[in-house]
Amino acid sequence: ISGSDSDQERALASFLALGLWRNSPDTARQHSTALLPIAYMGRYDVDQGARSASSNWKEVWSEGAPSSDAGLRMYAQEITTICIHRLATSSQYSVKRSAAAALGAMAAAHNSSVGSSSLSMAAEALVNALPGHIWDGKDAALGALGTIGSTITNPSCGVDISVWRLIGGAGVVVSALLKECLRGKKEYRLCAMEALTFILEGCRDTGDFISILTPVLSPEWDSASIDGNSESLQDVARTVQATGSDAEAVD
Repeated sequence: ISGSDSDQERALASFLALGLWRNSPDTARQHSTALLPIAYMGRYDVDQGARSASSNWKEVWSEGAPSSDAGLRMYAQEITTICIHRLATSSQYSVKRSAAAALGAMAAAHNSSVGSSSLSMAAEALVNALPGHIWDGKDAALGALGTIGSTITNPSCGVDISVWRLIGGAGVVVSALLKECLRGKKEYRLCAMEALTFILEGCRDTGDFISILTPVLSPEWDSASIDGNSESLQDVARTVQATGSDAEAVD
């Protein structure tokens, strides 16, 4: 099931999983470690070609997980592993989008249910997914990175900037997002700006803020104007405005 790529395969897999939970729940629970992480990711399959896959997986997750928090607490590692694998290897853009969206949702729900190690692994995979062709739905990866960044500003999450350690630090993430702010359609660039805002906000109150930004800001970003209030985003905004219409944007 986890390797299903085509619309038909994903739809069939969701129907089979739901049928198993409805008709033989005891048997389904014996395979919950395999089924429920897939169900969590499948909930974000919005491709119309896969028909009702998303709603089927939502029902599987609802039936199988004691609660959303409990499900995440039990299967966060498996969810992360599956999403990372599908994001990196799937040939279907809709599957990549579902994986990125699921990682973002997991970050948004972050509490004691999801360990920082899972978020660090997710962050690394999402940054690695940014270079190259801007496939349909890639903005979900940007949004997920922004969500991870926003957890840093929420004291209840217990997350700090070390969440970026696996990818090489917050500066690497900032550099990657600055590149995305300058390419693709306007909506994509704005998503990159929003994600960058969340990440800079998470870093702003740390003593490493300037040291994070200085190495990655080229003269065009006017690094001298950085004063801790993320004013470089004004330059990003002007760049987006100047780039022109979607028709003029380049990959």
